[in-house]
Amino acid sequence: MDSAEQPHRCKCKVGSCPLCGSACKRCGCACDGVEPGVALARSSGQRGPKRLSTGSEQREAAKRATIEIAKATDLEERTIGTEPTVKQVETVHDLWQAFGWSQATKKKLPNEDLRKGDVLLLKESGGSGWSTMVQSVLAAVVRCAEILYPANSDSLLEEVAARLSQSSSSFTTKDENRVTENTIMIMNASQKRSIQARVARAILVKGLPGHRIQSLKRDGVFTLGGSSVDQARKDFKVMEAGMSLCIPPITRCRFDEQILHEAVMFILSKDNVTPISWGTKQIKLSDAETVTLPSLTRRNSPRHMYENYMALCSERGTNSAAGDSHLSISRGKFYEILRNITAGGEKILCAVDYVTGVLVNDQVTLLQRIVDDIVDAEKKPVLTNYITILRIFLKQQYDSHALTEGDEVGTHGIDYGLCKPDLSVPARTERCNGCNFVNFCISELQESVAAADALEVIKDAAEKLELYRGHRVRVTNQQVHLEKIIKDMEKKCLDNKRSSEALVVADWKMKFEAMSSRETSQQHFAKRGIGWHGCLCLYFKYEEHPIDKDGVTSTTGSAVRYTVYCDQILEGSNKQDGLAVLSMLEAFMKQLSVELPHIRTVTLQSDNAGCYQAKELLLLIAILNTSSQIRIVRFIHTETQDGKGLIDAHFAKGTAHLMKFMKTSQQNRIRTIATAKGLAAALAWGGGIQNSFVQLITLDREKLQKLSAAIGKVVKEAKGYFARCNDTFYMECEGEWATQKLTGIEELTKAEIVFNIRCFAYSGIGDGVTFCTSLKTGLFRPCSCNASVNDLEVDSKDDDDESTDIGGEELSVDANEVADYILHVEGDDNEVEDQDEGEENDEDEIYSEDDDNEIAPAGFSGYGESDLLRGAELLTGACIQKRSCLSNIMGPRNQHRSVRNPHAGPGNGQLIRQDMVAAAVQLASILITNHSVNITNGHSEMEEYNLAAHLEISEKNHNHKHQGWARRPQRGAQYGRAYLEPYKKDIKRMFERGARVSSDKMSPCAMLEELQSLYPGRYTLPGENEIRAEFTKLFGRKKASDEDNAGSDHDESENEATKGRGSNLPKQYVKHLEELVERNPTIKPAEALRNLKAALCLPHPFEHDKAIKTKVSSLKRKRKVREKANIL
Repeated sequence: MDSAEQPHRCKCKVGSCPLCGSACKRCGCACDGVEPGVALARSSGQRGPKRLSTGSEQREAAKRATIEIAKATDLEERTIGTEPTVKQVETVHDLWQAFGWSQATKKKLPNEDLRKGDVLLLKESGGSGWSTMVQSVLAAVVRCAEILYPANSDSLLEEVAARLSQSSSSFTTKDENRVTENTIMIMNASQKRSIQARVARAILVKGLPGHRIQSLKRDGVFTLGGSSVDQARKDFKVMEAGMSLCIPPITRCRFDEQILHEAVMFILSKDNVTPISWGTKQIKLSDAETVTLPSLTRRNSPRHMYENYMALCSERGTNSAAGDSHLSISRGKFYEILRNITAGGEKILCAVDYVTGVLVNDQVTLLQRIVDDIVDAEKKPVLTNYITILRIFLKQQYDSHALTEGDEVGTHGIDYGLCKPDLSVPARTERCNGCNFVNFCISELQESVAAADALEVIKDAAEKLELYRGHRVRVTNQQVHLEKIIKDMEKKCLDNKRSSEALVVADWKMKFEAMSSRETSQQHFAKRGIGWHGCLCLYFKYEEHPIDKDGVTSTTGSAVRYTVYCDQILEGSNKQDGLAVLSMLEAFMKQLSVELPHIRTVTLQSDNAGCYQAKELLLLIAILNTSSQIRIVRFIHTETQDGKGLIDAHFAKGTAHLMKFMKTSQQNRIRTIATAKGLAAALAWGGGIQNSFVQLITLDREKLQKLSAAIGKVVKEAKGYFARCNDTFYMECEGEWATQKLTGIEELTKAEIVFNIRCFAYSGIGDGVTFCTSLKTGLFRPCSCNASVNDLEVDSKDDDDESTDIGGEELSVDANEVADYILHVEGDDNEVEDQDEGEENDEDEIYSEDDDNEIAPAGFSGYGESDLLRGAELLTGACIQKRSCLSNIMGPRNQHRSVRNPHAGPGNGQLIRQDMVAAAVQLASILITNHSVNITNGHSEMEEYNLAAHLEISEKNHNHKHQGWARRPQRGAQYGRAYLEPYKKDIKRMFERGARVSSDKMSPCAMLEELQSLYPGRYTLPGENEIRAEFTKLFGRKKASDEDNAGSDHDESENEATKGRGSNLPKQYVKHLEELVERNPTIKPAEALRNLKAALCLPHPFEHDKAIKTKVSSLKRKRKVREKANIL
């Protein structure tokens, strides 16, 4: 045999192929799926160095090779020259013999019955049988192709495969290539990690065989890694199940958790935020995560806090081996974290409750000053914390204690605090740690201070804090009854399915000053205010709504709350007295009866200003009820400085409406509001404000004065009984006069007008007092005088809660003239208050500029000449010059406001933020929850309250309360002790210096600073409010002196000398006379004189005989006044 024709003998030693019969199943064929060239390129799998064969092994190998060669030579010699025998292949055995396959492979074939059965069943059953048949047919076809076309057997096989595919399916290789190319185009054009790219990748991986994908990758058509293949298979399973693919979030930790922890702890430290929280703040990190944190107020500006933070980080870097760059976070991230975990800085508030300012804020400031100046450094932080907790308890928590009933704590219970004083009722002795903490704090201060001046101030501060506690009891009582009025109205509406009642709230806005869109410097001065009165009408309307439950349709009803507002602009007069209020009420009732005819009775609510407490208003309302279609059945007052309400919010909205009017352009004209007519027209501009109407009113002062004279006797009698009455009920009038609409003065004086009113000093306290009133006879007397009636408060003159007088004289002074004598005088209500107390803002801050949708279309209000009855037909003679119509009642102002969906937004709602800011918010929540930082809820009970558990209950500690302890003190005692008297000469000297030299004018604050410099270390100095009141009196006296004496000096001592005769009797005589009159109220002056001489052994002809008799008569008169008040 020629060497060129000898078969290739490999060294694989793996045996022949059982499928195709090749000599080597490793390098002689590709039946195992690996090309021969690839198989030969692989290593033999030997590990380590090649082992050398031994001599015996070599001899055995040579022997086997000799035997194989002899067999091959013998076979070749026998076959040469003989014809091959052709045998027809009919059975599997014949096929196996023809191709020379091994018997081991034949044994793997399925049995004959299964092969002759259903092929699909055999295919789906799996196992090695089907695979063996496939491999056998493939090997036979490959072998036949190699024999028939040895030059290019692969082309022959491809053509056979194409024809077989074409016969079994219409999808050709060309179509497959087109689909593959388009899918690859989509994948390459899509963004990386996008949904489109993942869908295309899943189709390619699942649809193409592995060798095709490898071929495409080698050609550079696309890149596909091993992890991408696995992810593609997962995506295909997700889509195969009918679900959608989603983009998974990528989280990368790019910050140091320790540095972030230090930054959050720094922000939450007590030096940077207040440790007392007011309310909560919700931070939305993502659609699926919202964190709630306490609302914390920053004590420093963000810039100052960041500078301190960087200084702290620099100090840490100096003390450590690390560099500064790794010890802090960036400024931008610091500010972002600060905005999220804190609620903002302190806000400056205007129109703060001045009672709170005088009785709490000023006292807390004074006590803290004493602690800072006198107390030891060790006790200073402790006492400072006590004072803070004292302030928080009184201003935020005591109201809930006052409402507590059913125990024996003296400071609990509104009825116990406001009912008629009765010393026969024993004082309550139970303890409340929270209420006693105020007294505990005072006692701790007294023990830590030795200076007599400071001790005196601490004692006075304790009394003022108790006065404030009584003030809050009175405020809370009125608030409770006002809420009850609204709830009763709603209940009656639901029970009767209709309502004819309403609550009317009346109040004066601060006088409106002229404004212009182009105001000159001259126009800024010499402004005169315009009277602006407002009324609010709150009522309920029964409305039915269909409901569908279990397929059954029914109706249900609800009481819907509506609110209507009226802005009344006063023209021709600025005086705001009780008669002006009566005129405004009559005009409002007249239009309200036209706009809302279903309203029949109203409850009137107002504050405690002098114009609303005027006896003329109180009495004339009963007569007004007979001439009006709407009857006022109750007149309730809020307590002094009860805060802002709904009508104040409407005033703020009206101011914003005026600002919008001023911003509108008008060709070649300047927007100006300088008159009452202009103000009314501006309020009605653009359709006006939703749910409101405007009235331009002119008063008939001549008729009002005649009305006042007609009831003058009754008013005088009423003033003798009480100065203020917080709750008045008007009884149904009877008699012939009640059926007549009395509007003329002559009709009033001739008619037999008799009516009854029931008065309460405090709403719901006691049985009240019913007064019988007759205008013709001037009668105003209580109908009954039993022992159980409630006494009303008696005062020397009506209180005006808007006054700044602190127990002193009141004078009427023009504010513009006062401004000429001082540099700056702050308003009575302009106090600076911490935002953490949650107090009310100024009325201009209540309105939000986001309420643009609440303005009705232009021309909707129909503002113009009034068609209502005018002066002659009204009791007060008021004239409604112009008015707008209430045509746009739309329910609550925010009922149509769109509500933002908290779950709206991109994504599937399952993303969790893990960036630095989100981690900081989550960390802050954990630190506060675990009490790692000292943050306390301002509305919860403090742990420090337990320190007052053992405080003794006594009069000295101000925690021994008798029945009626919270009733309003007499005039002059509402604000406690004043320190003004010793410093009047200094204040007068500073005032006169400013009057002589304009550059030396001083404000009350500047005067207080000069007093502090004149008397260093003294704490018994007058407060700013006391100095302001004295300043007002000095200015009034100077003005009167200039008018009367043409600039001559007017000594205050001369005025004081002529005020009254006074009494020169010794105090011993006066005390003895008071005891005599108290024991015997009917004693005669002569008898009292004889008794005094006998008791004190005085001579018979005595120089003070006349003065003693006069004093006895005076004491008897004063006692009668007190008895009159006790009857009431």
